[in-house]
Amino acid sequence: MRTFLAYTLPTDIKHLAVETKSSLQGLNCRDIKWVEDENLHVTLQFLGEVREDKLKELDSIISEALKDAPIPEFTTLGVEAFPANNPRVIWIKLTATDEQIRFHKKLVKQLQKLNPEIEYKSYRAHITLGRIRDYLPPVILSKMLAYPINNSTFKALEVILYKSILAKKGPQYVPLSEYVTET
Repeated sequence: MRTFLAYTLPTDIKHLAVETKSSLQGLNCRDIKWVEDENLHVTLQFLGEVREDKLKELDSIISEALKDAPIPEFTTLGVEAFPANNPRVIWIKLTATDEQIRFHKKLVKQLQKLNPEIEYKSYRAHITLGRIRDYLPPVILSKMLAYPINNSTFKALEVILYKSILAKKGPQYVPLSEYVTET
């Protein structure tokens, strides 16, 4: 099954993300597949395919890693397109502290013991709003990037292990396990 780890969003930040997405949708760009409101989150790590018989071991690794983890604190910075030279994703960029970046690297190393194919990439904290299907006209892209967002700081107090089911109408995220980050 296809899986990933994500931080849940507090209500006020989810509202900010929904409001931002709604405003960007008003620019009438049909080449973006917008994320459903209920699927908004901060991705911690994509895990890829995980066999069902490995879920207990995965749960143990995640639980152990989160025991010493800092409570993540993020700040919204603005709308960003990624990658910059040929954007495929529109997201709300978030800060990530050095401590969070170190935790992410340590978590990936632990997860790689279970699945060596899990890839380490430097952590870019963000909330994905939409995926660009084809081409985004520069005029629309520059309007999106200029959209003003209040810098809001929040703590992510919960991590969820999701199963991702890909479908024509969009992905369905099914929670498999929940973890509390506060100590």
